[in-house]
Amino acid sequence: MQYIGHLHRCLSPAGRCSAPGRQDRGWKLFKESTVAPPDGDHRWMGSIAMNLKGETCLGYSISSQNTYTSIGVSGRRGESTFMNLGEYVVYDGNVDGYVQRQTARWGDYSAMAVDPVDDTFWYTQEHAYPNSFIGERFGWGTKIAQIRFIRDDEDLDKKIAVDMMPLTYQLAQNEPNPFNPETEIRFQLPEAGRVTVKIFNSLGQEIRQLIDQHYDAGNYSVSWDSRDDHGKTVASGTYFYELQAGTFKQVKKMSLVK
Repeated sequence: MQYIGHLHRCLSPAGRCSAPGRQDRGWKLFKESTVAPPDGDHRWMGSIAMNLKGETCLGYSISSQNTYTSIGVSGRRGESTFMNLGEYVVYDGNVDGYVQRQTARWGDYSAMAVDPVDDTFWYTQEHAYPNSFIGERFGWGTKIAQIRFIRDDEDLDKKIAVDMMPLTYQLAQNEPNPFNPETEIRFQLPEAGRVTVKIFNSLGQEIRQLIDQHYDAGNYSVSWDSRDDHGKTVASGTYFYELQAGTFKQVKKMSLVK
C-alpha cells in the first residue's frame, strides 16, 4: 500500500509545479511512504493522519485467502520512505478460528483522525464478525481504537500502542496451535476484576495456573511453556485452558505436538 502523505502549494515564482507534462494545479508532492509487509496479505481501505508532532498514522484492512478480515495500523516518524514503526493488528479476524462465511471481506468506512487534546490518533473501521452472513443483524461491527506512539527507540515492538476498550469478555484461540514447546493465550476484559487462567489435561486435572491476580479492563496475553506447576515438561497431547473473570468462564482446547 502506497499513499501520498502530504501535499503543499507550489511557491515558485511562476506559480507552477516542475513535473513535465503535468497540468499546473498549484500543488506538488511533499512526502510519501510505503507499507507492504511480506506476508502475502492484502491491505486497503486505508485512512491516514498526521499530528502536530509530525507523527503519521495509517489504518487499513488486512485480508487474504488465509487471513480473515482484520484491522491494522502502521506509523512513521521522520523522513523515512516506509512506515518505520511497523504494524500493529487492532482486530484479528482469525481470533477464534471461526469459518469466515461473509462473501464481502471488507467494511464500507475507514477514518483516521487526530485528537486535538493530546495528539493521539483515533481510528474507526467497519469489520465483519467471524461466522456470520451478510444481512445478519449482528453480522457487522465497528472497531474504534485510540493509538499513541511510545517514545522508546529501543523497543521496536512497542512503538505503536493501541488502547481499545473491549466491550465483551473474550478468550482467543492459542497461537500457534498445535505448538511445541510454547504458545500464547490472549484474552480481553471489558471491566476490571480478578482473573485466573488455568491449564488442564485431557482428564480434566489442573496442571498449571498461569494467572491469578487483578487486571484492569483491556487486552492481555500470557504464554505457556508446556510445563506444569512443578516445572516438569508435560507430554504431547490435548490440553484445555480456562479463563475465569468474575462470572465469566470460557474453556478452549489446544494440542501439544513434539
